[in-house]
Amino acid sequence: MAGRIQLHHLENRRTEAFASETAIAQTTGRYLTLSTLMKNPWFKRWGWLHLPITWPGAALCLFALAFCVQVFLAVDRHSHSASDTLYGVFPFFASCFLLLNWIATNTAKS
Repeated sequence: MAGRIQLHHLENRRTEAFASETAIAQTTGRYLTLSTLMKNPWFKRWGWLHLPITWPGAALCLFALAFCVQVFLAVDRHSHSASDTLYGVFPFFASCFLLLNWIATNTAKS
């Protein structure tokens, strides 16, 4: 019974918070979007690529590079040929760079 009361109390607080945020957004005429949250872009579009122009963008690129190096070393340790290594690292590299590209596109200078 105590769990239900606690859950009900939590749901009421959540709806009250949502109602107050909606009321604030309606009275000020501004809604919370990614462009209002991010005043400084992380990347700059350069041809088909995105170049990091701030420290969060550079940190994200270094993290992606470190992840790919770690995956390569782990997969290559158990591979018997170059094609084994390429087949093993491809899903990780593709998903990592796809995520990095998505973040760079959404945080790039327009």
